[in-house]
Amino acid sequence: MFTNEIENMFKAHIIEPYKIKAQAISSATEVATMILRIDDVIAANSKDKGMNFSGPALHTEF
Repeated sequence: MFTNEIENMFKAHIIEPYKIKAQAISSATEVATMILRIDDVIAANSKDKGMNFSGPALHTEF
């Protein structure tokens, strides 16, 4: 590893545990799911309240 050559990481005793990789993938999946849910809530609220992404719609009826 310190010879600037390609080496077999297993033979060099550099092993990244499976649990760390699995946790990273799980966390990334949870974050992506939360972002999509928040996006759905914002879109639903915008439709219900007559809003668009530039702000509330103007209501001229009284």
